[in-house]
Amino acid sequence: MVFSFLLGLALGSFINMAVYRIDKGEKFFGRSYCDHCHKELALRELIPVVSYLIYKGKCRSCGKKLSLSYPIVELASGALSMLSFTLAFPYLADGNISVFIFAAIIALSFFEFLLFFAVYDFLFWELDVLTLKLALCLGIILNLISLIYPLPYLTDPLGNFLAAVTLAGIIYVVVLLTDGSGMGAGDIYLFAFVGLFTGIDALLITFTLIVTIGAVFGVIKSLVVRKYQGLLIQFAPFICIGGILSFILHEQILQLIQSWFLYI
Repeated sequence: MVFSFLLGLALGSFINMAVYRIDKGEKFFGRSYCDHCHKELALRELIPVVSYLIYKGKCRSCGKKLSLSYPIVELASGALSMLSFTLAFPYLADGNISVFIFAAIIALSFFEFLLFFAVYDFLFWELDVLTLKLALCLGIILNLISLIYPLPYLTDPLGNFLAAVTLAGIIYVVVLLTDGSGMGAGDIYLFAFVGLFTGIDALLITFTLIVTIGAVFGVIKSLVVRKYQGLLIQFAPFICIGGILSFILHEQILQLIQSWFLYI
């Protein structure tokens, strides 16, 4: 578990770098630098979370405050990495080491992409379409592979494709009806990406979780800012949270629903 957490911290640091460089149109190559003075950071300033704590959230060179989003994203990534390996542990208990590795990689890839999209939209109020298309390509390729060699979590690739098309289609209609005032093209791609990993069985659960989480946050925000009309929120973080929850819990939720129907 320590390894998975450290791996997640490193991936979170990469996500922090990628979010800002993609937004600025910069290349990924080259040393990281301070947001304020643009001085290149030394290796001791690049240790995830630890460097932020050591230098009290400030740049060592100019002393200006750094965004709290850096350690938050790194810790969130570390937690998601541990979750990925935890979900894959049953395969390791059965002695299927290769399947365990595939399961951990698939879950981790899904979670980390969603974390990237959530952070990007939260910071810049948009989604990077090129990265979304890259994520979609990954999901499509994995599901195509699963048609021949069944992969963990992707045992029903045809159902996954159907879920992706259905979720994307619903949001496409919403975008048309609202003239893009509530959602945009990026949300269509993001819903499709989530559908490729959550599947057709969890379609209704996925959609319900996303809408409910977004609605609850919208109500809370409207009460806090005391604005009840024309309130704008970034919806991608809720798509990502709902997608992760559906990926983890949809089987348990389905069992609860079935038990409830049997009870009544």
